[in-house]
Amino acid sequence: MTDTAKLIGLACVLFAAKIVMLAWLAINTQFVMDEFWQFGQTKYLWNGFYDTIWPVKSVGYAIWYAPAHWIGWDATSTVISGRIWAFATVLMTLCIVAAIGRRIGYSWLAVIAVLLLLLSVSTYMERSFRLRSETPAILFAALSLWVVLKDGLPSLRAVVAAGALTGCAFLCTQKAVYFNGSLGVALFVVFWKEAGVIAALRASAALIVGWIGAILVYCLLMGGADVVAVLRQTFLGPAELAATGGSLYDGLERFIYQTLLRNLPLYAIFAAGLVLTLAQAHTLPPARLIAAIFTTIVTALVFAHNQPWPYIFAMCLPFCALWAPVLWDRLMTANPARQRLAPIVVGLLVAMTFPRNVDYLDHSNHVQLSVIQAAEEIIGWDGTYFDGIGMLPTSYDTPRRWLDAPAIAAIEANPAPLMTALRDTPPDLIIESYRTDNMPAAFTEWIAENYFAIAPGLLRPRGKLEADDRTPKTGDRPSLFTQVYTR
Repeated sequence: MTDTAKLIGLACVLFAAKIVMLAWLAINTQFVMDEFWQFGQTKYLWNGFYDTIWPVKSVGYAIWYAPAHWIGWDATSTVISGRIWAFATVLMTLCIVAAIGRRIGYSWLAVIAVLLLLLSVSTYMERSFRLRSETPAILFAALSLWVVLKDGLPSLRAVVAAGALTGCAFLCTQKAVYFNGSLGVALFVVFWKEAGVIAALRASAALIVGWIGAILVYCLLMGGADVVAVLRQTFLGPAELAATGGSLYDGLERFIYQTLLRNLPLYAIFAAGLVLTLAQAHTLPPARLIAAIFTTIVTALVFAHNQPWPYIFAMCLPFCALWAPVLWDRLMTANPARQRLAPIVVGLLVAMTFPRNVDYLDHSNHVQLSVIQAAEEIIGWDGTYFDGIGMLPTSYDTPRRWLDAPAIAAIEANPAPLMTALRDTPPDLIIESYRTDNMPAAFTEWIAENYFAIAPGLLRPRGKLEADDRTPKTGDRPSLFTQVYTR
């Protein structure tokens, strides 16, 4: 057996270990509030969206997570099925990243090294499987990049297909416009360099045609006769979020420092490889230049985003990791004696990350799942609840409110609409958390008058309690979202 075959075998063993750990983390890791809300929106597909419910942004992510809802038989199994489906989405993304690596000229050993280093970034290992809109959007973005990477310039048909895929990403999350814009710039530059400005303009037009086509199909599918209204909401809602979404959160830049400091050697390797690649831009083949420009712009936009929550960095990390082999190649070219050093360094970097992966298993969702199970047993499938988070994906939250910081500020300014909705359709259960703790006094007083604790953190309407069940259930309320971003 050759040395290369031995290295590939060892790398595959490490990769398999990382995948097993990723699957374990996906099933076990504590849920972030956004996961419950976004994953639960699937129950409103063709059951309220663009009729009685007008979502702030497009709901392509809700379509993507529908299979997990079909598999689950209760609230607990449904959210776990969702995580398994998200894990499968990450696996698909990794396959596409590997295919991109091959198309830009890497050997199989280099491709496996790319995947290993990507899975060694704690931010990606711990955030990539989240039930969020970014998870499918990243897959569509990777597919769009892969489609246009050819031996020479891509055909206009391939560019249209790439535009449609970035359109699908945009329909999952408005931030995916970063992918479309980055790919558009990359294609324009490379077409101009290789075939002139007219060819560059044609490629840009083809990309936009594909992007708009995907969005129009979505609007027809979701809106029926109200296509124009759905189209308007698809753009105006995200624009408002992008402009004002981060204004009520302080100190989010700490998450930039968090991901960089926790993974500094890996980011340094990725950055060095990308810089070395761009330094040779004038001699690069089209595929590699497109991928390099795309990575550079996406990464800059992600790190400049006005709400840099930890999960957003997963949008650029699969593409950043692509450039790690460039540094090894340059070092070995300068000194062939270092050829054996690169695998040792990669192996050490990967091995050093396993202890954190194991430690992160303590950040479990067991308490959250026990609360979900207890809540569903109380209200059943046809009951309603309120928590401002959407923890029960199989039941309806009434009134339908997402209690993030902007929503709390709006309610404090004018609590009447929410209180009227609560009085008109009082929920069968209220799940308390820090989100309900932040509600104004009018809400707290109404709860005290009309609800009763049947378990710590679970409140039922007083009229639904039996006469022999009037003793308050005291005890410590479960801590549902401890260190969800800082662990």
